[in-house]
Amino acid sequence: MTERFKILLLDDDETYHFIIENICDMMIADAELHWAKTTAEALDMVANNADNPFDVILVDLVLDVESGWDFIATYQSSFNQLMPKTILVVNSVDFSRFTKQKAAAYPSVSAYYVKPLNDLMIEDILTQFFDGKFLKKVGQTD
Repeated sequence: MTERFKILLLDDDETYHFIIENICDMMIADAELHWAKTTAEALDMVANNADNPFDVILVDLVLDVESGWDFIATYQSSFNQLMPKTILVVNSVDFSRFTKQKAAAYPSVSAYYVKPLNDLMIEDILTQFFDGKFLKKVGQTD
């Protein structure tokens, strides 16, 4: 059985979910994308996948209910040590230095990318944290 690359996207924007889904299909071999619209939903998904954790969690900071900061704080205190290989990536429209510094203060946050995430950013994540293992080869289909 082929190893799946599990991604959790915490973002309440349906259009952005569609964009990320298409980029992942284009860039990642055997991608398995999960989507949560709220912090509570995302935390439930993380807890329910503890035996087979996500490889990457993409976190939007601005949500209608609670915020991405709430997710990060709870993840940091409850899941970070249980899932040391999971890469937590902040993906937000906020490009201020203060916000990036705040995110960097959380040991569980591995990277910060300003929206919109694009194919080069996905390639960077896969190369930097997974040695390019899950990058699709040219002409490869799932």
